[in-house]
Amino acid sequence: MFIRAYLRASTDEQDAGRARASLEQFASDHNKVIASVYLENASGATADRPELLRLLKDARKGDVLLVEMMAAIARKDYEQRRERQAQGIEKAKAAGKYQGRPVNIDLHKRVTELLGAGLGVRATARHANCSTTTVLRIRDRA
Repeated sequence: MFIRAYLRASTDEQDAGRARASLEQFASDHNKVIASVYLENASGATADRPELLRLLKDARKGDVLLVEMMAAIARKDYEQRRERQAQGIEKAKAAGKYQGRPVNIDLHKRVTELLGAGLGVRATARHANCSTTTVLRIRDRA
């Protein structure tokens, strides 16, 4: 799987590469690397877009096509959801209704046993079928 980025500006006076850093940051935030970048200055209304055609020719099944506008929309949507979630939690806390996620007593017991037996954090997470963050949280509460 390759990640291919397409950046376009409508006119020659505009810089098609202006958003390259933000796309690379977007990919990096998701632990990915852009394999190839396709830049062009061409109107979106015209079908004569050589770089877009080259991108479509190069793309293979399973490749990810990262388009500047779509990355910005995805990032904004993610940030809005996180903000709304935080607002909802704050409102519930203020009303005394927020309890958080219930503690999984069986998981806590299993993690404590595995750590007590001398397993490391990663091995414990693997055997308990949970994340290393969960293991660390349980370990630090004990």
